[in-house]
Amino acid sequence: MRKRYFELLRQGYKGTATACVVGVSTSYGWLWFLDAGGVLVDDPGPISQRFLTQDDRITIADGLQARHEVKTIAAMIGRSVQTVYREITRNSKPDGRYNPWWAHN
Repeated sequence: MRKRYFELLRQGYKGTATACVVGVSTSYGWLWFLDAGGVLVDDPGPISQRFLTQDDRITIADGLQARHEVKTIAAMIGRSVQTVYREITRNSKPDGRYNPWWAHN
């Protein structure tokens, strides 16, 4: 129901009409909208091969946890060493931990 609600909003339906079509109250639909950040975002579709996938990022995190060298991690995911270094540098939290889910978002 929630997915259909957002599909209808993207098609131009107003919030009240969308809630009626989906079968929820207007306030419930509004809560969904607020929980989603209050902004309609198009479905991103497939991610280009030039970007790291979530699986790549999880492999990086696992490699870091196992204390593998960045060179080894890069070979595991089939990327250059520079790409993996850049990913770790850009997406490490202030305390130095790399979180693949945070990085992917």
